[in-house]
Amino acid sequence: MEGQGPVSAGAASGLAWGDAPLPQLAEAAVRQALARLPAARAAAVLLYLTPDFAREAGAALKAAARAASCLNICGGLAAHPFTEREAVLDRPAAAALVLTALPSGPEGPRLTYSHRHPASPPHWHEAPRFGLECAPGPLWSQGRLQDGHQVDMALGGLAQARDISHGLQYLTPPLDITACDGLRLLQVGHSPALESLRRALPPELRERQPLHTLFALPPGGPGEAVAILESHADGSLTLAAPLPQGSTLCWAARQPLAAEAELNRQLADLARRQPRPWFGLMHACIGRGPWFHGGEDANRAAWHRHFGDLPLLGAYGDGQIIPCPPGGARLVHNSVLTTLCGPAA
Repeated sequence: MEGQGPVSAGAASGLAWGDAPLPQLAEAAVRQALARLPAARAAAVLLYLTPDFAREAGAALKAAARAASCLNICGGLAAHPFTEREAVLDRPAAAALVLTALPSGPEGPRLTYSHRHPASPPHWHEAPRFGLECAPGPLWSQGRLQDGHQVDMALGGLAQARDISHGLQYLTPPLDITACDGLRLLQVGHSPALESLRRALPPELRERQPLHTLFALPPGGPGEAVAILESHADGSLTLAAPLPQGSTLCWAARQPLAAEAELNRQLADLARRQPRPWFGLMHACIGRGPWFHGGEDANRAAWHRHFGDLPLLGAYGDGQIIPCPPGGARLVHNSVLTTLCGPAA
C-alpha cells in the first residue's frame, strides 16, 4: 500500500508498506515522491527501510536507485518511518525523501547515520553533524551498502534550523549528591537516593514509580540526563552513568503531555527561524514513539499541525546525533531532533 501526499517544489516524500520486505516497496516510495515532483530529476534521496529489510537491503537499494535514476542515496534501517501525512507501525515499510537540488554554498552540519559498535566508535569531533543512530544492520551511501558503522551525506548550501526536544519536566531544584559508589547513587541531600526521588514525585506517581520515565539531571542540563535503571531495598538507585559525589542533580520526569508541549513550542520557533523551508527531518528515539503517547504518533501530528503538507521524513532509532559548537557532535537519547531545511538567505 502507498500513502498519498502533496506536491512541493524541491523536495517530496514517499511511503510504502506491505506484508513482506520486498524491494518493490523501496521502488514505490521513490516513485511516489517523484510523482509529486513533475518533470524533476532526483539529485539526492534519503531512504529508510524498516529492520525487516536487514537481509533485503541490497536489493531494495538497487530498486530505489533504478526508480530515482540516482546513486546519491543515503540512509539505514530505522523503525516506524513516517512522512508529513502518514506513519507505519509494525509492518515492513520504506520511506524516501527525494531532493531535486542541493544548492552550492557554505556547508552546514552533515547528515549522519550510524549504529553502535564497541570496536569502532564514531569519530565525530572533526566536523559538525546531525542524524540518527539506526537499528543494527546495513547502512548505505552513494547508492551502495557500506561496510562501516557510519555514513554521511553533505546537504550543500541548504540553510538548517534545528532543535532537540528532551521532553523533560524538572521536579526539583539542584540537590547535593552526598554519597555514591560507581553507578550506585546512595544519598542525595543526606537522604537515601530513592527517598529523595519519591519526595520529588507528584502524588500519583509515588506508588508505581515508573523508573523508565525518571531521570537524574547533572548540571549540564537535559542533554546530559542520566537514566535510572533500578531501585534497591537499601534505598539506593543504579544509574546508567556515574555522577560524582559533591556535585548536584535535579530529579526530572519525561511525561507525554509535557514532552508534546515542548515539541510544539520548538516547532513554532523553528517556523519563525526558517520562514522558507523546503523540507524537514525528524529523528526520534524509540522511547518517544507512539507507545509513549498511547498509540498515537504525536511527533508526526505535531509536525502536521505546524507545517501542514511540507515534506517530512522521519523515523525512530536508538539515539539522536546533535551538533556540538564549535564543531563535532554527540549522541543523546530519549529525544526528538527536528531539522528544518531551506534556501540560504
